[in-house]
Amino acid sequence: MLGSATTGAIVMATGVELRAPHGGIFVFFAIDGVLAFVLAVLAGMVVSAVAVIAAKSLGRSKADLAAA
Repeated sequence: MLGSATTGAIVMATGVELRAPHGGIFVFFAIDGVLAFVLAVLAGMVVSAVAVIAAKSLGRSKADLAAA
């Protein structure tokens, strides 16, 4: 959820407008601010990856870390 919230905040802050929100990458022609949209998605992916890595590392014990 952190990644999607980050993406949504960046998209709203930069004023990206998507007139056809149902077609994925096939509707790039309908996006005003394509570069900001792509950067927002990439930023959201990075935030999601960091959150998953952090969450997974919280559950490890010292024995698990020594075995790895």
